[in-house]
Amino acid sequence: MFQSLLSRGYFPAELPPPFWTVPYGEYVSRTPAFLGTSRKWGKCSMHSIPRGGHARRRISIPNPFWFGKLACLVTERQNWEQIKKQTRQSPYSLTWPRRDNTGHRAFIYRCTYPQVDRYKLWNRSGKRYVISADVQRFYHSIYTHTIPWVFHTKEWAKDNFKTPCLGNDADKFLRSAQDGQTVGIPIGPDTSFLIAESLLAHVDMQLNTELGDVAGTRFMDEWEFAFEKVADAESAIALIEERLSSIELSLNPSKVILSEGPVPLRPSWITALQTIEIPRTLLSERAAVTLFDMAFELSAENKTKGVLNWALSRIMSCSFGWATWRVIEPMVLQAAASEPGSLPRAIRFFVMARKAGHAVHDSRLESTLGSIIVHSSRRAHWSEVAWAIWGHITFGIPLQPVIIRELERTDDPVVALVALDAHSKGLIDGSAVSNALQKWTGLVRPEALDGEDWLLSFEATIKGWINRSHCPIGTDFHFKSLKEAQVSFYRDDLPPDELTLSNKWSAPDWLTPSLGYHTAVQDNPELSRWPPKTVA
Repeated sequence: MFQSLLSRGYFPAELPPPFWTVPYGEYVSRTPAFLGTSRKWGKCSMHSIPRGGHARRRISIPNPFWFGKLACLVTERQNWEQIKKQTRQSPYSLTWPRRDNTGHRAFIYRCTYPQVDRYKLWNRSGKRYVISADVQRFYHSIYTHTIPWVFHTKEWAKDNFKTPCLGNDADKFLRSAQDGQTVGIPIGPDTSFLIAESLLAHVDMQLNTELGDVAGTRFMDEWEFAFEKVADAESAIALIEERLSSIELSLNPSKVILSEGPVPLRPSWITALQTIEIPRTLLSERAAVTLFDMAFELSAENKTKGVLNWALSRIMSCSFGWATWRVIEPMVLQAAASEPGSLPRAIRFFVMARKAGHAVHDSRLESTLGSIIVHSSRRAHWSEVAWAIWGHITFGIPLQPVIIRELERTDDPVVALVALDAHSKGLIDGSAVSNALQKWTGLVRPEALDGEDWLLSFEATIKGWINRSHCPIGTDFHFKSLKEAQVSFYRDDLPPDELTLSNKWSAPDWLTPSLGYHTAVQDNPELSRWPPKTVA
């Protein structure tokens, strides 16, 4: 379990395919000395990803030493059993963690989205009022000192704050990974998922004690309860707020909704798109045009919902002839340009199409990717920029100098490393990128390995992409050890199209089909039973 967490639960799933931690997991899991020493506080490398519409989310890549310490802590047998017990006592949670047997991540949710729908339908049965509520800036707002409260009780934790235990050590390692900060935990690593679910399971158990036999579910930090009386629904909202405040959290006021039934299960745009029949085998030109025409219209009305990406997911497994490809290619390019969050799936789609023998027009693709880089760079939407550069690498398309100059705006480590990879492959002219190179080289300072630039500093230095002789890898025990073991966090030695198709965790939860992340149910048949059962 420890190696799995290091190898598949470290980097956020939203990063482009070449970012990986498998060599790191193999090395650290067999080298106890790596985590057996001490290190001063570090900082996380940060990366901006889309959350919907104009909203953004900053995901975190912790220092490899502190992530290793935290991963070792939560996977120790006694601690893992305590986490399992804590999370599975929740009577509402549909997302308590279970180990992933598919190789995508280290841990996945208990339920899939279709199963979530079943639970909601069953709970709403015969009820007139439905409330939904979620936590305000959940991961950003978690107070690390509350972690020992939920595992060991607040009273015990206050009297024994120096005693080594799961809660105290998790608090310590999370703070150490974030320069001593006590508010917020890294967004992206699976360790944060385990901690977050433990906190909310604690709230669930308190709610269950006071609400009694009330139908309800929780998917991550979003609750839904159903009631026969409006007064009971209003009281429940107040109770959720009160119980969250006991661990220094609060509800998002803009997402507290009390609805009088019947309440639709899915948004109307999904229902509309699902009415279009998409064959499992050969996709017709008519079906493709109908799907995307409706998706384009619905996207204009639902700009924050990822409509085009959802539409694209419906044709990913289809085969099609030349006539259909002739209309699909420009429509997918239009979708990617209009909704850059769909770009990762669009790139994968074009790789699959080319392998199937269809001619991808590089000039059209280059124009679309360049437009995305320019548009996104000026808005600091760095995830879209990184994926667009990865698209250039995947198809071997050089970047034009006018586009490269936009990269001078960023110090995002993910964008910088993908761009340096493109430069090393001859897709970026050296003179055009000189200003960006100078800026990134300046980030590789003696203190960089404990700061936000650790990933760029380590990876660009060991690959020779940046010549920075005073980067202290040779005198830093942990990073020197990683270098000597030939550990790398970025793959540049495999065909890009192979990476795009083979990297099982390259598509994050917000990019997967049918609004769902995890689709494997067969390894847990009890979750498919009807009616759904409350967790013991």
